[in-house]
Amino acid sequence: MLILCGDGLKGLPEAVVSVFPRTDVQLCIVHQIRNACKFVPYKDRRAFCRDMKLLYASPTIDDRYPLF
Repeated sequence: MLILCGDGLKGLPEAVVSVFPRTDVQLCIVHQIRNACKFVPYKDRRAFCRDMKLLYASPTIDDRYPLF
């Protein structure tokens, strides 16, 4: 297994890496955005999610940061 894309379930990354030591463990982008939204005021969430979509939907890394 090369990549494990999980939702942050405790113990899952350790269990997979113990069997497949070269696995790259990543948190799912949907879960990352949901977790980040907890810290954004409700009135700003729509704009925040729209801007985040620009980042994770970019075809290249150069296209990811047009906002800065």
